[in-house]
Amino acid sequence: MALTYQWSQAMSIARSGFSKKVPTSDADQILLCNMVNSEMWTAHPWRQAKTTIAPGSTPLVDGDQDYNSPIAMFRPLKLSLVRTDTTPDQHRELEVRQELDVDLVKRSPYSIKAAGLQAGVGRIRLEAAVQITSPETWEIQGEYHRNPEKITKLDSDMWFEDHWFHVPVHGLLYWLKRQSDDPDAETQYALFRAGIEQMWRAEDYGATDGFFPSEALGAGRGGATSIYPGA
Repeated sequence: MALTYQWSQAMSIARSGFSKKVPTSDADQILLCNMVNSEMWTAHPWRQAKTTIAPGSTPLVDGDQDYNSPIAMFRPLKLSLVRTDTTPDQHRELEVRQELDVDLVKRSPYSIKAAGLQAGVGRIRLEAAVQITSPETWEIQGEYHRNPEKITKLDSDMWFEDHWFHVPVHGLLYWLKRQSDDPDAETQYALFRAGIEQMWRAEDYGATDGFFPSEALGAGRGGATSIYPGA
């Protein structure tokens, strides 16, 4: 299906279906669109959100454990150490972790088993510092979930197919209801999250069935819902 809708249309429907008039400037409307868009984008590693670390951009350096990550990286999905002085290249896929301790005792790349985006330093951290012996050359390659692009105008195009248009409408309605202290806000949030999960199931498994939970998914929102699939 085509991608033809814009955020202005979702906002228009949300506001027209909202009984209480919340004064919202263009800047405020754009902010709400960004909040909804960011939650949708970061919920799962959508195909539109995936990209690769450019080959040759992150060479391993003898004695280093931390490496610059792509500016747009939200979270790594796959990370590999690749030896490039051989034919063909040798790929060693790593376990992706959220946290790794500092370990500056050098190890051969062949003994490194894990890596991740270290929140404290904002860089890709290997399990330990590496020992690179000439003539070997190694680099980090992989796939990552990009940060969402900021919406700067209401007529910005949406990144998902038209048949999911109702999902951001639910998200915008949630924020409008929350701004006006509407008691139905959490139920609206449940519909929004249910729509996101329906999108993901359709992408991940080819499913098209609906998903409407009996309990509000908004409960425990501060930390009960993981952004990591399968968690």
